[in-house]
Amino acid sequence: MDEIVRYVEKCYLEVLKRPADPLGRENYVRLIEGGKIKREDLANILKSSAEYMELQRKNKPSPVVEHLVPERVKMEFYRKWDALLGIANKVESGGKGVDEAPREGFVPYVETFVKYAPPEKYPQILDIGAGCGAETSVLKEKGYKVTGITLGKDNIKYAKEKFGIDLIEMDFHNLEFPNGCFDGVFMIQTFEHCFAPWLFIIELRRVLHDGGRVFLDVPDPNDEAMLRTIWHTSVLYPNQIKALFWKAGFKEVADLSKKHRLGFFFEKLPDNSFEMWGYVRFLTVKGN
Repeated sequence: MDEIVRYVEKCYLEVLKRPADPLGRENYVRLIEGGKIKREDLANILKSSAEYMELQRKNKPSPVVEHLVPERVKMEFYRKWDALLGIANKVESGGKGVDEAPREGFVPYVETFVKYAPPEKYPQILDIGAGCGAETSVLKEKGYKVTGITLGKDNIKYAKEKFGIDLIEMDFHNLEFPNGCFDGVFMIQTFEHCFAPWLFIIELRRVLHDGGRVFLDVPDPNDEAMLRTIWHTSVLYPNQIKALFWKAGFKEVADLSKKHRLGFFFEKLPDNSFEMWGYVRFLTVKGN
């Protein structure tokens, strides 16, 4: 009996991607025990359900992607992506090391953020590249409700011990948040670490609601040292950054650039209100 229950649960998890509901579990256990159905047929029975069909419809890739990207190719891509993330994850030291910046180095940027995205109007903020939590702490002091993401186990530990903040370890190319859940995004000296800036900006669009604002501060590409820094994989010129955000459906609010540092504020435009929407819409749906 227990063995059949476990088998039914296993089929539900593998086929429908969820635990068996009590009624379904009891029904199929009874049918298998009574010899009404063969246990090896259960998976196919579940695959004939409306729930499974709907699940397949939602998760089915486009015919082009399905044809061009076999499973082995996808797995190889994931391996390479993980290897790239290893740098930011401090793989060479096992995740050890704290990314701590002096307070005086980032507080002026927080003040700028408050000016263009005041907390009373933009309360829910995503702090991307939060390091060890110092800037997240200052944003909280300014009255924002902040979610900070970073990489590196020591950063997570330090933020909790030093500031009482629970940072989330997350790859910013794949933001694990619902659509439209933030009012603003704060990121200083982070964008230049992107492996795929276009993908990243599309993710920013997805997690912001209409009118949500993005502040980014990046190195000047004319600074030779910044260009040669190995982990700065995307040191772009101002017109390149602006073009990417324009294509993704953002309008420029302010260009705050100065010598050695570029700074921009962008605001998310509503869906279907900009030239590239017909293309961008295929990229902004978060899968189940």
